[in-house]
Amino acid sequence: MIPGQQSTQFPKAPKGLLYPGDQGVPRTLAPTRYNNFSPRLGIAYSPGSSAGLLGKILGGPGKTSIRAGGGIFYTAIQDQTLYWILGTTPFGIYWVSPVPSLFEEPYRTRSTGESQGQKFPYLIPTPGSPESRNLDFSPFLPLSSTLGYKNDNDLPYAIHYNLTIQRQLTRSMILSLGYVGTQGRKLISIVENNPGDRGLCLSLRGSGVMPGTLQCGPSQEDATFTRPDGTLVYGTRGPFGKDFSFGYDEANWANSSYNSLQASLEMRSSIATFLLGYTFSKAMDNGSFFNDRMNYADHRLSRSLSNFDTPHNFVASYTITLPFDRAFAGAPKRLVQGWRIAGITRFATGFPVGVFAPNDRSLSGTGGLDRPDLVGPLKISHDLRQGDHRWFNSDAFSVQPLGTFGTANRRFFHGPGFNNWNFGLHKDTQIREGINLQIRVEAFNAFNHAQFGAPNGNVWSSAFRPPEQGYVASGQIKMTRVLVSLAVFVLLSPSLSGQETDAETRLLRWMDRIAGEQLDARAKRIDAVRSVEDAERRKAEVRAKILASIGGLPAYDGPLNARVTGRIERPRYVIEKVVFESLPGLLVTANLYRPSQPGKYPGVLIPLGHWEEGKAAAQRIAINLALKGFVALAYDPVGQGERLQAYDRRLGRSLGAWATEQHLLAGAQSLLAGESFARYRIWDGKRALDYLLSRPEVEADKIGCTGCSGGGTVTTYLSALDSRIKVAVPACYMNSFRILFSGSVGDSEQSLPGFLSAGLDQTDYMELFAPKPWLITSTLEDFFTPEGARQVFEEARRWYRVYGAEEKAQWVVGPGEHGTPPVVREAIYAWMIRWLKDGKADAREEEVELLPAHALFATKSGQVSEEGSRDLWQVILEGYQARKRQGTIDDLRAQLRQMVNPAGRAPRARVTAESFGQEWDTQTLLLETEPGLEIHATLLIPRAPGRKPGVIVVETEESPSKQASQLAARGAVVLALAPRGLPRKRDNRPFSGDWLAATRASLIGRNLPAMRASDILCGVDWLASRPDVDPASIRAVARGVAGVWLLMAAVVDSRLSRLWIDRTPYSLRAALEGPLHKNLHAAVIPGFCLKWDLDDLRKAVAPRSVFWTDPTDWTDNVLPIAGDFRYRGFEEGDELIVKEWMR
Repeated sequence: MIPGQQSTQFPKAPKGLLYPGDQGVPRTLAPTRYNNFSPRLGIAYSPGSSAGLLGKILGGPGKTSIRAGGGIFYTAIQDQTLYWILGTTPFGIYWVSPVPSLFEEPYRTRSTGESQGQKFPYLIPTPGSPESRNLDFSPFLPLSSTLGYKNDNDLPYAIHYNLTIQRQLTRSMILSLGYVGTQGRKLISIVENNPGDRGLCLSLRGSGVMPGTLQCGPSQEDATFTRPDGTLVYGTRGPFGKDFSFGYDEANWANSSYNSLQASLEMRSSIATFLLGYTFSKAMDNGSFFNDRMNYADHRLSRSLSNFDTPHNFVASYTITLPFDRAFAGAPKRLVQGWRIAGITRFATGFPVGVFAPNDRSLSGTGGLDRPDLVGPLKISHDLRQGDHRWFNSDAFSVQPLGTFGTANRRFFHGPGFNNWNFGLHKDTQIREGINLQIRVEAFNAFNHAQFGAPNGNVWSSAFRPPEQGYVASGQIKMTRVLVSLAVFVLLSPSLSGQETDAETRLLRWMDRIAGEQLDARAKRIDAVRSVEDAERRKAEVRAKILASIGGLPAYDGPLNARVTGRIERPRYVIEKVVFESLPGLLVTANLYRPSQPGKYPGVLIPLGHWEEGKAAAQRIAINLALKGFVALAYDPVGQGERLQAYDRRLGRSLGAWATEQHLLAGAQSLLAGESFARYRIWDGKRALDYLLSRPEVEADKIGCTGCSGGGTVTTYLSALDSRIKVAVPACYMNSFRILFSGSVGDSEQSLPGFLSAGLDQTDYMELFAPKPWLITSTLEDFFTPEGARQVFEEARRWYRVYGAEEKAQWVVGPGEHGTPPVVREAIYAWMIRWLKDGKADAREEEVELLPAHALFATKSGQVSEEGSRDLWQVILEGYQARKRQGTIDDLRAQLRQMVNPAGRAPRARVTAESFGQEWDTQTLLLETEPGLEIHATLLIPRAPGRKPGVIVVETEESPSKQASQLAARGAVVLALAPRGLPRKRDNRPFSGDWLAATRASLIGRNLPAMRASDILCGVDWLASRPDVDPASIRAVARGVAGVWLLMAAVVDSRLSRLWIDRTPYSLRAALEGPLHKNLHAAVIPGFCLKWDLDDLRKAVAPRSVFWTDPTDWTDNVLPIAGDFRYRGFEEGDELIVKEWMR
């Protein structure tokens, strides 16, 4: 690429873009060069001194050698870098439709059916051919990401040099010390060739442009600006002009340097070998790899530590022969000879941290160059377990001033280091001459040390997540892996079969298959919808199912009791702080954003996602909507902002942890009371909409709704269920459960009970809204995946086509992770403007002032609970108490028989491991409790003859508990089984426990406690089928929440003759009487508490014995409860209780 030169091979190409055959362009990218002189020199010398001090140092003749060498080495340019050029216009072509097109016919306009012409196959033109001379480049302009090859590039080369001294210390020990260095020159990198002019951009701001027109700023290098005299400036890039956007040159301008001190010590003996190596080094460059972009303005600004720089690197390898043949001289030689231990240990400095600011505040319009300013001392943690777990203090950096690249170096400090130990135990056995058998047991990362990647050096963290700078954001915890190798691998297969997946994954795959079948059945019903009449009938059915799933909406139409508690006035908009009542005594805090000029405006409701700060996260969108002529209302969800549940003023935070955890706490309580937490989120939204419509400046017939993440969920619900909403834009939420079920199903308001088993999917919400305008927005890297959104959109588009309103269903995908990047936000503005303002406003986003969360508080204290508001658990409790009606024991038995469905036959079992002891033998099993679903179990079989009592021990971990061994020691055949989905992977959630498995089960119409009760009964079937078990004497024991599953199982199956329930909560209803509980989701039976409690389960088991020890509340505290309970004495263990129960 040469500025100003016109191609003769493609005369219609923009000036500057040249091809082979044009003047100055070589015919090959790697021409033969005859002047590349590459001398090499090597010297080796062994001193012969034997006398004096020098003789002692050198060890005498033949004990020391000195080697030195150096040379220049040229290398070819890698093919990989040359291939980048193949995408340059017109050789690499992609086509984007200028208007929305049909998915199945991408060259046909969706709205009109008009063909846009077949674009492929594309015939690559030959430079200089008649076709090339007439090739029109205008459809490709402006060219972006164009990669040019500098026509004066030379071959890269490196200068290597080294000096090594090697000294034999003893007959079996050698020490080496060396200096090794390399200087890389003319290395290939890429450099921006059409950057933005920073000075020009700065001059196109403020008074430099016509009032009311676009001002130059970050990422606007390709925009058009209007000077005060009316002249237009077509972007700020140069020197290639407006026909080019950003582009790069492949140029060999990079260089590197590496210098190191290298030491090694090698020791050998008849039984051991050790090799120790240490390197102290420093590597620097201005381009560590091809795409490590250099600063076009000053190459020195890119000079930094190489991205692979490792100052300290110590590696030790060792092999030690084990002298078993000496220790056990009389044993067979094949058994005791050939054993050895081998290992590799490494300690090393971590890789450098790349510091960057992807904000284009340099106004250069090229990625990878912007850095933050270094404004303070940098403090390295060196221990991620301390403090807030940051590796470095992020306050050492700040966002750089506009028009500058930043003062921080690209890479100047290192991340966490490496600490790794690998061990192996090897056994060699000679079978006969020439044939050996080797057994290897190898442990990788034997001490289970976490090997972290470099911390996040991005000074601009995502606007939709807590700041991440300084945290270790990439990397992995390399768990210990043990590899056993034999000459005949099949000998190991029985002990490993069935262990390829963990219990949670096995349950997920089984439930996902059921979900897929339910979605397939739904798809057939959707395919049958052919007319508006068909669609309206299904809409009525779907609406009724959704309302039934959430338990209906509150029957309350009382006053809002709204009040404005403060205002923030800005020249063009006003923020009002608002408090209103959703339900009696349940306060909601909100901010209303309106234009400062009087008049009537469309309204937009903004439900919030799971930002801890609540409504403050909506500022940017809400202010921009106000500037564009809307009245926007953003309100705090339950558990966020000023509505924290279980708020403790002494701590200044919720006792219920973070937002989603508070939602899951309320979610379990709602289900127990026969409803869904979603009803309260929907009701808050409807009451917020009531308030928005009560405002005199709002046009009641022009209401939109938009929210992101959890706010997208509520937007979806409200828009589908409330006809007052005319335009909907849910962001980063809508996904088909075909994708979503095995991924992020969301918390308690995002997955309704029985949703899939009722024949529903998320598209049903959008179809309820049809034919009104609905825009789905997604981001490429979201956990609510674009593929899941695509499935929703494709079905919804067909539905809207039935109404003749296909243009009212659209989908926008933006870059990045979960959230609303600028392209998505502007799509939201444009959608609202199009349908609520007849397209009369500018959708481009304006930079606005964002206030801290506390400045937007609507209460004096910052929390509604301090202003007299009830918590949601109190509302749920009140509703439950009003609807509670005691049920009968017979009805309880009948309901549990419907829910708990044991197979009634002994399940198929696979033995995966077996061991033999003095008192009992042990088998590890996989029991198939339902077709395609296996659970883990361990069987302990006492060696005493005859029939024995059978005991089920309900476990939550894979390894049997101490109880199992104690019971086996008393002569019982013990089956320790972990019901489906257990053991569960550990997470950092303090309260919600098994919520994810319970939520997925609920979606497909199953109940997790009931399924686990069924698993227990499968264990009973299996024990009863064994000839060594007395079927009349089968007992069971469970601890914690598992006691609930065992009680349910015992109600259904009378073969369980005696139960032992230990440290199990005494009451489900008690979980409704406070804000906190642990793992309640694992015990929830929807609506159970309206009729029964756990004491009723105990009554239903009678007259069989239930031995209940140390009953607890739902936060694991043992409580003194009146009734038939047994409490341990101080420091009393299980042995006496086992003896007492087994009598």
